[in-house]
Amino acid sequence: SRYLLGSEVLRAGDKKRAANIFGEYADNYPPYCYELALLHIINKDWVKAATALRHGFCANSYIAEMLCGNFHPMPLAIWHGSNFAEPDMATDYIEMYGELWFRHPEGVAFVRWLFNHSSIMT
Repeated sequence: SRYLLGSEVLRAGDKKRAANIFGEYADNYPPYCYELALLHIINKDWVKAATALRHGFCANSYIAEMLCGNFHPMPLAIWHGSNFAEPDMATDYIEMYGELWFRHPEGVAFVRWLFNHSSIMT
């Protein structure tokens, strides 16, 4: 339930409480990196959003792929470390909480730009 609380609190409009939850659990739960980035995007703080997204890209790149429009990414031939880094986690996150992302097309465009930026890809 701690991994659902932050997303629900953000959607209820309590940005400060959501930020606290994301800050506490993002290191252990990749979707919270993306949720924190979305919160920063909503607040028009693009630098903080980029930082949160970079952490998210490392923790679960499949979420970024799905936000960029590839809803069926090929699993990478790597050891993922935990189920939170796998494609199924990304699918679950997008199905449960993707709607708020898609209501902020500038945020989705920012994810696409940053995820495909040459400095990120190297």
